[in-house]
Amino acid sequence: MANNQAKGKGERLLIIEEDGALRKVMRYMALKMGYQAEVACNVDEALSLFLDGSFNLAVVDFDMAGMNGSDFLKQIKSVSSNTLICLTTAWCEEDISSEMDQLYVDDVLLKPFTFNELREMVGKFLKPKP
Repeated sequence: MANNQAKGKGERLLIIEEDGALRKVMRYMALKMGYQAEVACNVDEALSLFLDGSFNLAVVDFDMAGMNGSDFLKQIKSVSSNTLICLTTAWCEEDISSEMDQLYVDDVLLKPFTFNELREMVGKFLKPKP
């Protein structure tokens, strides 16, 4: 778990992604952008991190084993209603749009995405510390 520690100086970002390689790259990208970034590989780890502290933004893999993104988002909002939410998904946006409206999702990032797309999405909501 030492690998999920936030090391940036900006606002706090939680990345919840099952794919280990993608999770590692997303964390690296977030740190390079100047954010504090913590990662979780599953729902249980992410909920534990939410109970231990607050986050400005959560980037959530929509299709996770054990619990889908919509069920997880309900739990996040019950713990931290002010946390902004961005879903990452390989599904097309139309397939999840009805759930997005019910879950107060702030944005969707379609996989595969580029560094610039991630930076643009995160930059809509958070300010990095110089």
